[in-house]
Amino acid sequence: MINFPPHLRLTFQNALTGTTYFLVSGDQIEPTPDRLLEITECANEPLVYALLFRDRCEGAPYLKTDAADWITWTHAGWKGNTHFSFVVQDETGRVVAACDIKSNDVEKAETGYWASAHHRGVMTNAMKLMCEEAAKAGFRSLTARTKRGNDKSRAVLHRVGFQGVESPDDERYDYYLRQFDER
Repeated sequence: MINFPPHLRLTFQNALTGTTYFLVSGDQIEPTPDRLLEITECANEPLVYALLFRDRCEGAPYLKTDAADWITWTHAGWKGNTHFSFVVQDETGRVVAACDIKSNDVEKAETGYWASAHHRGVMTNAMKLMCEEAAKAGFRSLTARTKRGNDKSRAVLHRVGFQGVESPDDERYDYYLRQFDER
């Protein structure tokens, strides 16, 4: 069984600027007007939207109701121990990125992430922390996939220790695996 400590809030530095950020478990994020706006603004940034939300939103903008639904889904995952989302907050508490583990499958749970273009350099260290906590919580490995040609995401995964693996019969994505040492 997966066992994350409650209410995680871990400090890390932006790899490019050295600025302090926080990786915060999603069970602590509330759907306040400010949080909904922050998430919506990030999701609608051109690159994040194109890679993650255009198809899901059928070309319509990502709305505050979508952000509220994501927070509800996030809370349900932490409560039910079924999936685990984290946000990255800057020093003012503003949500600038997110990463998640999409299931509680200790052998092959998929992870994903997005980050605001205005906060370049946060994702590698945020993902490293999330992977460290995932290993402590009981995961033995994590998987990831990126759309073909998404070199920035591929670079993050390699820096965090994911290795490329053979792709299933889906030409749209590259697949990765991060195995954790036995504890």
